[in-house]
Amino acid sequence: MSAAATGALSRTRAVVAAGVVLLVLGAVAAVTATAAPRESGAREAAELLPGWERTSSAATPEAVVSLAGTGLVDRAAWADADEDGVADRVEQALCGSATCAVPWADVDADGVPDAADVLVCGTAGCVDARVDADADRIPDFVGVLLCGEAGCPAGTLRGDVDGDGVENWVEALIAGDATGATGQEDLDGDGIADEAALMECLRLVDRLATTGAEVWWLLAAACVACGAGLVLRGWRDLRMERDGTSSEGMAA
Repeated sequence: MSAAATGALSRTRAVVAAGVVLLVLGAVAAVTATAAPRESGAREAAELLPGWERTSSAATPEAVVSLAGTGLVDRAAWADADEDGVADRVEQALCGSATCAVPWADVDADGVPDAADVLVCGTAGCVDARVDADADRIPDFVGVLLCGEAGCPAGTLRGDVDGDGVENWVEALIAGDATGATGQEDLDGDGIADEAALMECLRLVDRLATTGAEVWWLLAAACVACGAGLVLRGWRDLRMERDGTSSEGMAA
C-alpha cells in the first residue's frame, strides 16, 4: 500500500473514531437529560391554584409586621384621611387634595395604578411595566415600589416578610406593598387567585434553569446527528478504499 493510501486510510479511521466519540457523548447527554428532575406537567390543583378554594372566604386581617432592617419601605404611618388605601401625599400629587383620587385609577391603562406610578417615579403614567433589566420576569418598578429608588437587597423581592406564603413582589403587584395581600384576591373573578397567576409566570423559567433537561436533549441530538454523519462518511470512504485496493490487486 502506498504512503498516500496509508495516510488516507488513517484520516478515514480518525473520522470514524471522531464520529463514535460524538455518538457516545450524545448517549451520555441523553442519559443526563432523562435523569434531570422535572416538574410534572399536570400539577396538583392545590399546588397550581393556591387559594382557589378560599376565594369565597372572608379575608383574614393582616398582622402588623415590622419592616425595620428588611430594606422595604414602611408607609404604614402615612396619613390617609379618606382611608381608601391611597396616602394623602400621593393623592395630593395626583389631583391636588387628600381625598380626590381613587385607588383603581390608571390614566394610561397599563395595569399599574396611578398611585403606584407616583410612588415609583412621581407622576401618573410614568412607569413602564415592560422594563425588566435582569430578565427575572419581575418588572423593575416593583423593586422601587417596595424598597425605594435604590432597589431591593438581594433576595428581598422573592422573600415573604409577613410569612403569609405570598412573596413580597406578588403582594406589591396586588396591594402596593409587601404585607397588604392575603393570597385570596381574584381581581378578574376567574376562580384563580391572583397570587397563583403571578407565580405561574416564573415557573417556566425556574424549570429550565433548575433542570436544564431541554439543553441536554438538544446537545444529545446534535452529537448523535454529527456522530452518525461522520461514521457513515468514514464507513463509505473505507469501503471505497478497500474496493480500490482489491481492484489494484486483481489488476496486478
